Amino acid sequence: MELEERMKRMDGTLSLSQEKLLHFVLENKEQTAVMTVRELADACQVSIATVSRFAKQLGFGSYGQFQGVLQRDMLKRIDTVEKIRNTAAAGDGGGFVHNALARDRTTMEMEEAGLKEEAVGEIAARICRASCVYLAGLGSSRALVDFLNYRFCWMGIPTRKLTAGGNEFMEQLVFLSEKDLLISVGFRKTYREIGIAVDYAKEAGACTVGIAESPTSEIMKKSSLVLPIKRGPEGEWNSLAYPMSVCNILVRQVLERRKERAIRTAEKLQQLNGLLNEA
Repeated sequence: MELEERMKRMDGTLSLSQEKLLHFVLENKEQTAVMTVRELADACQVSIATVSRFAKQLGFGSYGQFQGVLQRDMLKRIDTVEKIRNTAAAGDGGGFVHNALARDRTTMEMEEAGLKEEAVGEIAARICRASCVYLAGLGSSRALVDFLNYRFCWMGIPTRKLTAGGNEFMEQLVFLSEKDLLISVGFRKTYREIGIAVDYAKEAGACTVGIAESPTSEIMKKSSLVLPIKRGPEGEWNSLAYPMSVCNILVRQVLERRKERAIRTAEKLQQLNGLLNEA
């Protein structure tokens, strides 16, 4: 990451206030990428002028230019082949079960503070009010869409899954209206179809929910309501333990709001499934 290297080379050459900014940005790159100049100044307890001078010290004409480059750096995705190489090189050796579980626990503990009960509650309420919930996710995020779709089905919530790209994706999306809700799921990469879906939903007047990993992703920046779902170190393959946990929390909050209807729907489904087992 060229910008990161540039900042590291400047360490020890700046004023005390700018050193404070430098260390904050290096330790909180994704957070800084979506902060206003005032928010960054307040977080570091420096003046807005100091932030502007800091950006110029890095060679930018303004804080906005610096932030734009930082955002682009955050969105540069390490490709799958590189992730496989890194994961294979790291290895687990002895105690691989403990090591894998420890990594997931660490991710959950680090990200728990970013998951706000108010946000989960509001999204759950929107799901319950929607005429239909559109669930959009491509690539590895399809696993989360399938999980949410399965749980919502048992609670009697009408859904449409948008997990196939291209024309098939658009053939499902075209029915979305202002009474519906779009939940878009993604990690660091935002597929073209997902970006189109969020724009289309907003134009239709529908509420949009983004469940994504990067705060600089198109999903997070465009959606009305968001849930962060970090997976772990970006340079390796990571499990879906924390993202699945977040989705399960959301499902339970929806269930809290529609217990009786969920029970009635589950009973009907159980009866229908029972017909399959009749001789």
